[in-house]
Amino acid sequence: GRHRQALLHLLQAIAGANNALASPFDDTCGNPLLKALNDCRTQLLPGSLLVVICSQSHLDPECSRLLSALSARHESIWLPVYDPLEHALPARTAGFAGAGNRQLWLRHGQHVLQHQWQHQAMQLERRWQQLASQQRAQLLPVCTSDNLAWRLAGFKEAGGVA
Repeated sequence: GRHRQALLHLLQAIAGANNALASPFDDTCGNPLLKALNDCRTQLLPGSLLVVICSQSHLDPECSRLLSALSARHESIWLPVYDPLEHALPARTAGFAGAGNRQLWLRHGQHVLQHQWQHQAMQLERRWQQLASQQRAQLLPVCTSDNLAWRLAGFKEAGGVA
């Protein structure tokens, strides 16, 4: 009831504030999760709730180390966001994808590449799960094709949100 509504309200406020921001990171900063974690280390008070919403693909060894250190001092909820196409590429037929100055052309029929891509996505999911388990952090992966309210309700029913 009330706790779920409060959490949904908080996430809605975060999403609204995020949409109003210009990107605080330039394209040359590398991993934006690493920069954000470094920035928040000095700003969080002991015992604060740490909510991390980021791209699932930004988890690297340095971010893992920082998440571990932060979760030792703060209750943590991690929401790694992924798009199902990130896990299916390049299983789709030939196509084009671009972001900024980067471009990617995909051709169908490259089964080895398809398998490697999918294996990489599964390993990334496992790394998030293992890290969350080790650090006793709440992990709530968010798929861009899911309804977030339904996902949070299912997480609560599973005992993830009080």
